[in-house]
Amino acid sequence: MSSECGDQAILTIQRSRWHGWEDMASATVDGPGYDQHVQYDCSGTGTHTFRTVIEAENLAGHYFFKESNHIRESC
Repeated sequence: MSSECGDQAILTIQRSRWHGWEDMASATVDGPGYDQHVQYDCSGTGTHTFRTVIEAENLAGHYFFKESNHIRESC
């Protein structure tokens, strides 16, 4: 993240549910955010669609949100 984006962001892995996206695990991203990851052990939970999202607020107070591609995984 550049200096205009602030110091931290939150990276979250989510799975799709009938009622919307469910947060499974989150990690704080400090600095530029290179090589950051979040993990979740879905063993034994069946087949789900997952995505990651990153959320941050820049120094001007503007909210940013970006999502990854959706992947279907059998756990």
